[in-house]
Amino acid sequence: MEPALKQRLIGAIVLVALAVIFLPMLIKGPAPESGVADMPLDMPEGPQGEFETRELPLLAPAPATPEGGVVGMPTPDGTLPTVDTRNPDAAALANGEGEGGDAGAALPPRAAAGDHAVNFGSYASDADATRVVQALAAVGLPGYQDTISGRDNRTLHRVRIGPYATRADAEIARIAANEVNPRVDARVVTLDAEPVEPAGPSDAADAAEPARPVAQAPAEPPPAREPEPARTPEPAPVASAP
Repeated sequence: MEPALKQRLIGAIVLVALAVIFLPMLIKGPAPESGVADMPLDMPEGPQGEFETRELPLLAPAPATPEGGVVGMPTPDGTLPTVDTRNPDAAALANGEGEGGDAGAALPPRAAAGDHAVNFGSYASDADATRVVQALAAVGLPGYQDTISGRDNRTLHRVRIGPYATRADAEIARIAANEVNPRVDARVVTLDAEPVEPAGPSDAADAAEPARPVAQAPAEPPPAREPEPARTPEPAPVASAP
């Protein structure tokens, strides 16, 4: 084959290969955009300003006292009970105001010899019960505490309100106590009508003196038996001679 013809064939093959590669790209046009924006890979430079280190206290500040000056009793979850200010009676009770301008005018008087009281829960420590009594006293409720035996012989500190002369007065106090902490199951109870009084000095002396033994009468001796007369033995029979 002549060299010139050979070069022409090689050139034609190269042109056909180029046409096969580039013609589809020219016909279809550019590829559609994928919709993903190009994100720059360069990291932003850090701030060049000065840093300031502050030490924060671990203890939270004490809550501010409300305008009325009354702080509610803490609940088991640590939050303080709120008062519905839409109810004028509840708002007046929380602020220490009654119908006559003070809390004592709206609450019944305490009766020393009353037979009714309000149970306001039992608490594990004396400090908790004291705080509850103070919260009740802040709204004009006469609270007091005593100790009782709970489960597993544990000593509990029970808080009560009263006593009151009638059950109606105790119900009024129970409703007022629910405004202090509605989570406590306040209940009206009847106290013992006749409490046991301690024994007087004379009774105590009589109880302390031991009982004196009572002398028993001597037992009568049994009657003497009369001696029986002696029996004379009978003579044995004598055999006669044959």
